[in-house]
Amino acid sequence: MSRLQALRDALRPLGIYKLEKGTLVYAELAAYAAGLDLLEDGLDELEREAFLPTAQGKESPGGKKFMASPKPCCLCGNAGKCFALPGSYQ
Repeated sequence: MSRLQALRDALRPLGIYKLEKGTLVYAELAAYAAGLDLLEDGLDELEREAFLPTAQGKESPGGKKFMASPKPCCLCGNAGKCFALPGSYQ
């Protein structure tokens, strides 16, 4: 059942609205249904992209580098742990 149909079915028992196609109420319900569909699509994407195993977007591990590699130290050129600066090694 479409979202528009579900909205119409929820209002039909009240008996105070003309829910036929071509009425202003129908147009308003269609607009609500379209907006809710967009919202649902956005929430689905957000949920999918929030978890790495299901991420599919261009910023996901499969699309681009997910994490930047360590930058080389300006003193020793070593990427990652720097031995040139006191206290920077472990």
